[in-house]
Amino acid sequence: MQRAKTMVPLYWTTSSFWIAVFLNILVVSLFETIFYFYYATTLEKEVLENDVDRYTDLFARQIQHTVTDKERERLVARLQKAVDNLDADAEASTAKHRRDKRRLFVQAIVYESVIVGVLLLVLAISAIRWYMTKDGMRGWFASLHMKHILLELLLVFILYVVFDFLYVNFVMKKWQSMRATEFQKNIIEGSGIQMRTMPAIERTYTAISSVLSYFKEKQECVDQ
Repeated sequence: MQRAKTMVPLYWTTSSFWIAVFLNILVVSLFETIFYFYYATTLEKEVLENDVDRYTDLFARQIQHTVTDKERERLVARLQKAVDNLDADAEASTAKHRRDKRRLFVQAIVYESVIVGVLLLVLAISAIRWYMTKDGMRGWFASLHMKHILLELLLVFILYVVFDFLYVNFVMKKWQSMRATEFQKNIIEGSGIQMRTMPAIERTYTAISSVLSYFKEKQECVDQ
């Protein structure tokens, strides 16, 4: 009498496979959330500030050669007034930015909770199936091949962390939203001074006004 062949289930149909999948997704996504909100956003702000400093330094050097001392004093006075007006709203804007960041962080954790729920559901189904087919819970934990799952999770997590830090620091950190010449072109086109006939000092004031508007829009985008 021939012995019945034992059917070996395909790996992707086993509980161990899906537990490993959702456990990897959970751990990596949790790291990505924490990494983004507590590291990448700070780095992003630093890059933006460096870009602004570089562009404004170049713009200021060019203005230096186009105005007289008296005009320069008037220009500095107008810029100082604009800065004072911005300072009045800066603290409230910064506080709102922090609140929005915390709200989005909590929202991200809520999404992670969905993955936790799916993982727990798969574990529950696996336990029920083992209990029904094996007549008890004995050996169920060992049947999940936890050593294999945890080793796979550890390797995936280490490699992902290394990749993320290298990618952000050596790729994204070096990215510039625009070059200095593009920045100046946008300022000129935005102010429309190339289409007007006016004294050089008025053109300078118009360009500076466009710069301040540009920075204000950038700040509003960051706050949002």
